[in-house]
Amino acid sequence: MITTISSQFNNPKNLPFTWKTDTINRSVNLSEIQIVLPKGSFPTLDTPKFVNKVEGLEMFFAKEPVIAVAINGIAKAYSLNILTMHEIANDELEGIPILVTYCPLCNSGIVYNRVLNHNGEIEILEFEASGMLRNSDMVMLDRKTETLWQQLMGNAIVGTYNGAELDIVPSLIISVEEFFERYPNGQMLSKKTGFTDSEKNMASIRIKSMMKIKIQYSTFLIVIK
Repeated sequence: MITTISSQFNNPKNLPFTWKTDTINRSVNLSEIQIVLPKGSFPTLDTPKFVNKVEGLEMFFAKEPVIAVAINGIAKAYSLNILTMHEIANDELEGIPILVTYCPLCNSGIVYNRVLNHNGEIEILEFEASGMLRNSDMVMLDRKTETLWQQLMGNAIVGTYNGAELDIVPSLIISVEEFFERYPNGQMLSKKTGFTDSEKNMASIRIKSMMKIKIQYSTFLIVIK
């Protein structure tokens, strides 16, 4: 039975609880999870487009940071500036479904394998940002069960897959310039994401939300002093 216990979440804005997460199956206290934005606020990159070295060096600053991932010598890079507006990209590299994640609030970029072996069954999951935070880190959700996953650890904390863990795919945070030095034939995530308006709206919302979180954190530090 799918049950929601929205009153137990940290929901200062009293946002409507539209998640279908099985909140009974959990390994953390729901009060540790803060609902910051409504479900579906982040436009996930599900069919990312890429450019080659020539276009990439024209499109991005040479020192701009990217998440770089390579499998069998085939490499892709994802600009942190672009991921700030999306936080998640469901992609594939060398036949392996990968999950590229970036939490701007804690500046953590991690790549996971989207293939999950759960109770002996192999499943390929798709993810999106849930609109929630835990310990100032993004909480992700998989679209199949809306289980909540901690971005930093890649582990399921509330929902059907509670206790499951995603495998990490090795990645680096390097500059655009260094990426193409290492991988001349590498592919760079294009700025032409198809979400221009959504990105502008999200930029405005994110600035306001992060400002509020920083103010709350600063107030907390003053109080404990």
